[in-house]
Amino acid sequence: MRIRHLFRYPIKGLGAETLEQADLIAGRTIAGDRAFAVTHGASAYDPDAPAWQRRGNFQVVANSPALAMVTLTRQDGRLRLEHPDADPLTFDPDEASQYDTLADWVADLPGARPGPCSVARLADRALTDMAQPYVSIHNRASLSELSDRFGRAMAMHRFRANVWIDGADPWDEEDWIGREITLGTARLKVCEPVGRCAAPSADPDNGERDSDIIGALRDLRGTKNFGVYAEVIADGTIAPGDTARLEG
Repeated sequence: MRIRHLFRYPIKGLGAETLEQADLIAGRTIAGDRAFAVTHGASAYDPDAPAWQRRGNFQVVANSPALAMVTLTRQDGRLRLEHPDADPLTFDPDEASQYDTLADWVADLPGARPGPCSVARLADRALTDMAQPYVSIHNRASLSELSDRFGRAMAMHRFRANVWIDGADPWDEEDWIGREITLGTARLKVCEPVGRCAAPSADPDNGERDSDIIGALRDLRGTKNFGVYAEVIADGTIAPGDTARLEG
């Protein structure tokens, strides 16, 4: 097996960043993954007492499918966000003075949850869906079989995964729970499956819910799980093309 694709998502729910490599540190997510999130008017996130909060407290595709159309690129450390119904935004993640601009941009997107909106950021952890600092690993063969269920290719970005693996049989990842896996020079422990929400049902091309992903998974596998979460247990570097090897 080999790593085929590597991604992170600097702003929760808003666009994927393709990586050429990543340095993994034990007990941490990929650096810069879900470093920011944008709140909404009903959010429980308190900027005066910042702490991890569940997904529903932020602007995410599960609640606002049109956000699936946001794309993200990075140049010289600055992030450029684009959406077909908004002017592009260039955002410097190191400048707190620009956080309000990012929040306002997201608040004005079609389908975004009502504000007031603000930018959430934690000093020492990511705002991932899970409280644990996981890296998500997905199997491209499983995606191909799921796509066959719909008679068309399902875009990888529906699932917002960090690592996509080639060379495994479909659904092999379901048997990886509890085992260790070496990716490049890093070692991880596969901890639990990724339980799917409504987010992957949104098409990144048009922002509409066009596919019952959860229903298809339940028909195929009897569960809404797709992909696995893993904890980094030994530092190392990973990159597309690196070997992925199960241990034990």
